[in-house]
Amino acid sequence: MLLGLACMGMAPLALAADADSQTLDFQAIASPLDPGGELFLVVSARRWLDRSLATLASGKRGLPAGEAVEQETRQAIEQLRGVLARQGLSAWRGLGVSSVAHPDGRYATKVFLLRDAADANLPLWRGCFGWLPRHLLSLDFVPAGFSVVRAGTFDPVALWKMLGDGVREAGTPAARQAFEQFSQSAQALLGIQIPDLLGSLRDEYLVALRFDETKEWALPGGGGVAIPVPSFLVVIGTGEEVLRGVVEMQLSRLGLVLSETQVAGVAMRSTETTIMPGTLPIQPSFASPSGFFIFGSSPQIVEQALLASRHRHGLVTKGEFLNAFQGASMVNNGILYVDDKAAQIMRHGLASLQELTPGGDCESLAAGRVQDAWRVLGGESPACALVVQNWKNGVMIMGRSGVGGEAVLKQMALSALHWWTQLWHQTMSAERM
Repeated sequence: MLLGLACMGMAPLALAADADSQTLDFQAIASPLDPGGELFLVVSARRWLDRSLATLASGKRGLPAGEAVEQETRQAIEQLRGVLARQGLSAWRGLGVSSVAHPDGRYATKVFLLRDAADANLPLWRGCFGWLPRHLLSLDFVPAGFSVVRAGTFDPVALWKMLGDGVREAGTPAARQAFEQFSQSAQALLGIQIPDLLGSLRDEYLVALRFDETKEWALPGGGGVAIPVPSFLVVIGTGEEVLRGVVEMQLSRLGLVLSETQVAGVAMRSTETTIMPGTLPIQPSFASPSGFFIFGSSPQIVEQALLASRHRHGLVTKGEFLNAFQGASMVNNGILYVDDKAAQIMRHGLASLQELTPGGDCESLAAGRVQDAWRVLGGESPACALVVQNWKNGVMIMGRSGVGGEAVLKQMALSALHWWTQLWHQTMSAERM
């Protein structure tokens, strides 16, 4: 495996076993990144996972031939290798990351996943990232004032097939039984088989959050940590009324009465009473404009979404959103948007949780790692405006972020230190037993 690292002006370092192949992969990963910043990282894996499994299955390392147990193990590894290859995971060839500081305090961030171009249509890549980049129509439904938006393309049928095939082909008997039981339970609950439900959906989704700073919501757990009350909006592409029917059936099972109103020529249905899933009060509301199913935490949210799309005055038309994505292509496979308000809420919430987390013993190492990781960010903000593009030879994530390369490198080092500390603690505990 080749690792090239350039940080703070350092030149990339390359250790190559196969010079020609490594050089081509390095160039393919490095070329779309931005040099000259505080972080420039290239990891060329050359289908490392597939090659490692092939070595294990061949019996050349650690699995001597001739014994029944080892032979069975090698066959299981070869079977796993085939599953990963057919699903697309083995197509991963490398990773690149770059970060360049801007005068406004943000960082131009790029993350590139290189894969074999011939495997772009395999279930993992198609399921997680969809197909060709395009303008995401679901963004038009987001009302002004929303602080967090995650939208993207995907293939839900491919994801479900990948999960099912993986369990059936490489899972243990217990795993296969658990998967079948889950499928049957889900069908009984939803009133429809999961593949049929997913097959009724199109390849686009959106989840968005807005915060009401005039009210507070106590986070679950009894620690007294409160944040502004969140409202949510979910938009799913669909060509049929199947998902709407499933939602109506679930609300009916809860004994909730629905009322219907017309908004921008679209029927909107809402429960007449508020429910409390956990500790967050919501009034489930939904509508089915052409090509989409919209679900929101209140009638006001769904009404605003329908009007935003109808009159083209939603978040995507506002200055704060346009400035955040300035220079980014809106023909893509997804976006992640976190504004300064949401970033501040995240910082406040995590800082409050730090004060409630005990420390000092080995059992609190995981919690301590979270605390330390957040302190690493210092004054940096998790606000970001990133786009995802599914290219023929890989997946590019790029845009503006409030977190720079130094924090990323420190987090990587902290993760490695945490792993080593946990391993040392387990080893010492075993020796004392």
